[in-house]
Parts: sequence; structure tokens; C-alpha cells
Amino acid sequence: MTIEDAPDPRPRLWDRLSGKIGVILTGAVTFSLLITPVSTQGTDTVDGVSTTETMSLIQSEGWGIAVVLMVPLLLALVAAFGRGFIAATGLVMLAVLVILALPTIGLFYIPGLIALGIAFFRSRRSARDAGAAAL
Repeated sequence: MTIEDAPDPRPRLWDRLSGKIGVILTGAVTFSLLITPVSTQGTDTVDGVSTTETMSLIQSEGWGIAVVLMVPLLLALVAAFGRGFIAATGLVMLAVLVILALPTIGLFYIPGLIALGIAFFRSRRSARDAGAAAL
């Protein structure tokens, strides 16, 4: 094998960015779920005037919901920046969380999960190729 035939040991642009993109997508979903109006409440009065009020999750559930919604973001950070078993554990836990929350908010986290999955498997392949090139 010549130098020209050897695989490039440097990670490709997508390999470097896909984990960060997954974290950014997960963070954007978390932030938007906190501030976007998700519930409405309507009232009718005696004189026939009706009012409709929209509320975000923070307004309806309080600031405690922010702690709950940080869990997917923390798991995404572990999956993106962890190594080996730690990254795999973060990715699997995020996948389980997305599946369990699928009827409610889990659907919104699927793009971030896909990007993190691509990053994980591409980084494993890059590491394997770099190890084979060293031999």
C-alpha cells in the first residue's frame, strides 16, 4: 500500500460537525419547548365575550420543567463529547428517552438523535480505519 492509497487519518468535516449539530438541534428543541406556547385556555363571559390565553411550558408547569427538559440535552452532550462506552451509553439512553416520550415531545428530539447516531458510528469507523492504516 502506498501513501496515496492510505485512508486519510483526519476526520472529515461531517464527522467533526455531526455531533455538534446533534447537540445544537437538541438544545434548540429544549429551548423552543420551554418558550413556545403549547397550551391554550379559553373562557366565556356572561356578555358573550370569549378570551383565549396561550401558555408556555414554563408558565403552565413552572421552572421545574426546565430541569426535566435539560435531561435530553445532557444526554446529547454525553453522546457527542464522550468516548467509547460513555458515548454509547449516552446515545442509548437518549434513544430510550425519545422512544418513551414519543407520544408527547419525543418526536421533536429525533433529528438530534439521528445526527448523534451518525456522529457516533462515523467516529467508530474513522477510529477503526485509522488503526488499520497504522498497521
